[in-house]
Amino acid sequence: MSLALAINLLLYGLCGPFAGAIMARFGVRRVMLGARVALGAAVSLSTLMQSAWQLVVLWGVLVGLGSGAMALVLGATVAARWFVRRRGLVTGLFAAASATGQLIFLPLQAAIVELAGWRTAVLLVAGVAFTVAVVVAVFMRDDPRQKGLEAYGAADEPGAVVAPRANPLSANPFKLALGLRSGRIALSPALH
Repeated sequence: MSLALAINLLLYGLCGPFAGAIMARFGVRRVMLGARVALGAAVSLSTLMQSAWQLVVLWGVLVGLGSGAMALVLGATVAARWFVRRRGLVTGLFAAASATGQLIFLPLQAAIVELAGWRTAVLLVAGVAFTVAVVVAVFMRDDPRQKGLEAYGAADEPGAVVAPRANPLSANPFKLALGLRSGRIALSPALH
C-alpha cells in the first residue's frame, strides 16, 4: 500500500507542469475528459484487484496521473483563459474549493466505508468521476470565444495572453530548467 501511495503522490505532483502544457496544446476539455475517464476506470477496476501489483498500477499510476492532471493546474489554466481581471481571486477560489471538497467528502467517504464497505465507497467515487466526465463533455469549453464571449476583463486590457501550441513533452523540461537557472526564482527562506 505504501508503494502505491508513494507512486500516486509522486505522479500527482510531477504531472502538473506537463498537464498544463498538454492543456495548452490540446485543450482543457480533452484533458479533463481523459483524466476523469482514466480516474473512473482505475477506481472501478480496483474493486476487482487480486494482488498488490494491481493496486500499484491502478491507484499508484492511473489514479495518480488522473488526479494530478486535475490538480491546481486546472484551476490556473481555466483562470488564465477565462479571466483577465481577478485571476488571483479565481485561482484562490479554485484552491479553496479543492480543500473544502476534501473536508466534506473524505469524512463522508469514511462513513460510507464503515456502513457499506470499501467497494461501495470506491464505486461511488467512480460514478462521480464518470458523471463529472459527462458534465465536462456537455458543458465545458476550452476558451470563452467558443461560446461567443471574451475573457472577463479582456475589454479593459487589450492583448490578452493566448496559450502557446508547443510540444508539451519537450517544452516543459527545458522551460523548468531554464527557470531554475535564471535566478528570478528565489528559494523560500524556509528552504535556505
